Order: sequence, then C-alpha cells, then structure tokens
Amino acid sequence: MKPRIVKEITNTDTDSVTEVSTSAVRQVISKQTAEQVKSMMESVVTDGSGRHAAVSGYSIGGKTGTSEPLDANVNEGYVASYVAISPIEDTRNCFTPYII
Repeated sequence: MKPRIVKEITNTDTDSVTEVSTSAVRQVISKQTAEQVKSMMESVVTDGSGRHAAVSGYSIGGKTGTSEPLDANVNEGYVASYVAISPIEDTRNCFTPYII
C-alpha cells in the first residue's frame, strides 16, 4: 500500500467527513509465500514459544523476537518483542498488530 498520513478529514463547520482512500502499489510477496509465513506464525502459537498467546476459539499467529544490548550498553539488558495477527484465515480483516 502507498503510505498515507491522513485517514480522514473532518469539516468542523459542517461535520462532514472526507475519507482519504488507500491505493495499492504492488504485490510484495506471492500468495504462496504469504500462506507459508501465516502457517509458520500460527505454529508459533499452537506449538512454539508463543503458545501463551493462544485464545480458545481464535486462530492466532505470532512472531517472537529478542535483541541483545549493544557492547557499549551491556547493562541495558535484552529486549523481547512479540507481534500477533488474527484471524489467520482472513488477514485482510485481522486485528491491528501490536508490538509489545
């Protein structure tokens, strides 16, 4: 998708709302690759290190990450991250991904 800064414009005098449309630029990865990545993300939740993110009745995919401190800041510690998507079957209507 082409990046955009404004989602909508509200005229405070008339309360009319004008939405700024999105536009597709190109397909970045193939459908087959996307399906493989979704499958791997789902297995992180069903069988892997993200299993605590599983919620009964929901299909969830996740990706864990860890970064190490820079040599100059070894006392800063590690940073762990996790990103999730749901539902796996229909990612066009998925929840907004959050990075924790």
